[in-house]
Amino acid sequence: MHKLIFTMDLAKSQELIYGNLQLVYPNRQPINYIATSGCAGWQRLGDEWVRGKGPIPAGEYQIPIEPYYLETRGIEGDFFHRKTSGKPLALDMGRNVAATYLVALK
Repeated sequence: MHKLIFTMDLAKSQELIYGNLQLVYPNRQPINYIATSGCAGWQRLGDEWVRGKGPIPAGEYQIPIEPYYLETRGIEGDFFHRKTSGKPLALDMGRNVAATYLVALK
């Protein structure tokens, strides 16, 4: 099974904060990408619950490999619906770090 692991430090900033998205193949070979979640100015601890602005909440998600198409003008294209497993990962409040997001591609 392929895995995507996203990590990002949460902080108060008006600049866009970037994190790391790691794709791990079944043979455990990883590839790292620069990635982000949330809008600039909305990437602080607690902003995960601000819909449409904050970063995605920490947790484990499953994403199907078959996309669905949205015709909504301005954002039209293929999308992948994420489903939560209901098992959130721990958030290290002491270091102000966004927890790891583990995504299983099925």
